[in-house]
Amino acid sequence: MVVNASGSITDRNGNVVKCSWPPPSGSAWKIADLMTNVPLSRSKGWSPASSADVPTHRNTTVSLIVTNAQLDYAGLRRLAIQVHTSMARAIQPFSTFDDGDTLFAATTDYVPAGVIGALDLDTMAGEVMWDAILASVPAEPAFNPAKGVVVSEDRLRTYAGTYAFAPDARLRVDASGGTLSVTALDRTVFDFPSGLTAQLVPASNTEFYFDRGQYTRLNFVVSTDGTVGSMILNPGPWAQFGKRRPN
Repeated sequence: MVVNASGSITDRNGNVVKCSWPPPSGSAWKIADLMTNVPLSRSKGWSPASSADVPTHRNTTVSLIVTNAQLDYAGLRRLAIQVHTSMARAIQPFSTFDDGDTLFAATTDYVPAGVIGALDLDTMAGEVMWDAILASVPAEPAFNPAKGVVVSEDRLRTYAGTYAFAPDARLRVDASGGTLSVTALDRTVFDFPSGLTAQLVPASNTEFYFDRGQYTRLNFVVSTDGTVGSMILNPGPWAQFGKRRPN
């Protein structure tokens, strides 16, 4: 299971656990809160009175279900249909226009047919897939950045430049007035909508974060000679590395 869904990951109690902007109060969303307020609820910083426009993203969920039950092509196709349909409980909304969702079903053809009924097999497979979706949510430690950090203007200027994470995912960093700001040049990158400028808050001399949304973190990689050649977004198991490019 690889999840990069446009929809929100939802547990069996109806709570949104990932892929949604956190509620203003810091408490958990119920999926019903979001679904009944579409499209406004898809916007960053949404509250019931919000009227912000909705950005367009590119998303997909790719999944594989494997069984050892002997199934012919029709049986595998029905397994795939039922499991993929059941995934709409765990990802809401699912298989949207912005998604390229694909499921593969395969069998090792080891256990003779009839040991377990097709309805039971397909239903259990759908539950297993929900477990896999929930397991795909990375465990993230609480984000408690240092407050009141001041970084010199000279150091801030060394971070200014354009950083490429993909051919169509570039962030421009600007230093002005004792602060750093970030602008996504091509498309939305995490908390940074395309064409909009976001001010960063320092957590150390090399670490900064955006104090809204998902609290995207940026670490500048400084070499021994003091030059900056790259940036890391959200350090950790899901880190994204961007190389500095000439402006």
